[in-house]
This record gives sequence, C-alpha cells and structure tokens, in this order.
Amino acid sequence: MVHPTTHPPRRKDVERIVRQVLAELGSGRRSVSTNGESPGELVLISKVVSLADVEGRLGGVSRVVVAPGAVFTPAARDLLRKHNVAIASAVAANTTRSQPLAFGVAETNYQASPLVTALAAERVNLEQVPQSGLLEVVDELCERVVKQGQLGLLITGQTAAALCLANRNRGVRAALGASVQAVTDAVEAIAANLLVIDPGGISFFGVRRMTREFAKLGWKSCPMALRERLD
Repeated sequence: MVHPTTHPPRRKDVERIVRQVLAELGSGRRSVSTNGESPGELVLISKVVSLADVEGRLGGVSRVVVAPGAVFTPAARDLLRKHNVAIASAVAANTTRSQPLAFGVAETNYQASPLVTALAAERVNLEQVPQSGLLEVVDELCERVVKQGQLGLLITGQTAAALCLANRNRGVRAALGASVQAVTDAVEAIAANLLVIDPGGISFFGVRRMTREFAKLGWKSCPMALRERLD
C-alpha cells in the first residue's frame, strides 16, 4: 500500500490561516497610534502578529513593542530578523487609582460592618467617613472625590436628596445604584465617581455586588462631550 506523501504547510498558507482566524474572532489587525510611540518604535496590540502587520512598516524601526503574550507567525519573525528589529513586550500601565473607596452611611439603619468585612476579603477597601447627617456625609464624600480622587459610595434611604446634593458639586458625577448593570451603565455613560444606593429592597448580596463592580471599574475620565458641564 502506497501512503500519500505529506508536505509541511507553506508559510503563505500559515499566514492565510492566521488572517482567517483573526477575522473570525473579530479581533482584526490593529496598531496603536504613533502618538504613543517613541522614535524607532512600532507599537502593535495584536495578539497574533502576522506578516501583514509589519510588512512595509519597518523603515527606521529598531524595535517592535507588543502586548504581553503576543505571538508572531514565522514569516513575521523572519522579516523582523532580516531588518534587525528587536521585539519588546510592553508593560501595561496601571491607571486604576489605588485609594480606598470612600464610604458613607446616612438616613438609614443599614449596618455597614458586614459589607466592609466581606469586601475586604475580596480586596475592596472601604474607608468609612464619620457617620452623621446626610448633608455632612455628602459633603465629606464629595470633598474626597474632588480633592483626593477617591471613588465614593453612599448608602442612604434618601437617594433623591443625596443625588441632588452631590451633583451640585463641580467634578462630582453621582449616580443611583439599582443593579450591577445600572452601575456599569452609569460608569460608561458619565464616568460616575459617586455611587448612591438605597439598601431598602436590595439584598446584602446585591449591595455587595454593586459595590464590588463599581470598585472594579475604577476611576474613569469624564467623557469629552460632557466635560465642560460635569467636570
């Protein structure tokens, strides 16, 4: 019996397959704007760097900077070697603010200790402000948001008044937390930096999840279109 002869795949075929996979994944080929590049650098954020990503782009380039874990197809690597271009892995900058989340309770009988303890176990640090009246707590939280760059969390039974008071402060973008999705939407839409939650009718688990999501999303810059009015 004669076995068919097998041949290793050609590099052109490898490149074609890689491009097809990228297209199916919807990731495509992307490169970072040269505004963030140093002279002699080509910065790519593709997870798979193919020949098409680098071909015709290596003039004056001494190194290619890629995301950690990025892989190169054989043809792309050969082209870089031919042009004596080094490969460097970028170190992602940590833009999340490290301050603890400023936390206040007013006009409610909510017991905060279990929430603080549960979130601390998940590495979400809540720093509680002195508990007093609604006006004082809102003022303290707003000052920390504006002057110290902390995210703020207010648990209160008077959400309408709290939101009105907080949003009178320049730079404060207070939003109502009714669900995890509402929190995500508020951060995306206005870069909310003060979350107001009414614990009535919301389980402990619900408050915990919303707070955790808010902390995870972190501090965001105000959208450019709203910056003149909100920031």
